[in-house]
Amino acid sequence: MENQTIFTIDVGKNYRSTDFKEDMKKLFIAAGCAEFKPMCFLVTDNQLADEAFLEDINSILSSGEIPGLFNAEDLQ
Repeated sequence: MENQTIFTIDVGKNYRSTDFKEDMKKLFIAAGCAEFKPMCFLVTDNQLADEAFLEDINSILSSGEIPGLFNAEDLQ
């Protein structure tokens, strides 16, 4: 982790699933599309305000993606 950029989310009172997905888009773009930076996604149990966050993280761990995160235009 020494040479990696740490990426974490700032969960506030009004942080919703759509905000989480926007943050994940930023992470994926920084890690693989634009900057090719080695990234570490750091999340604590206190930041998992919605069960959908955990489901998306599970999808990342099992398949490497979040289904439906990017539309076809964004993928090009």
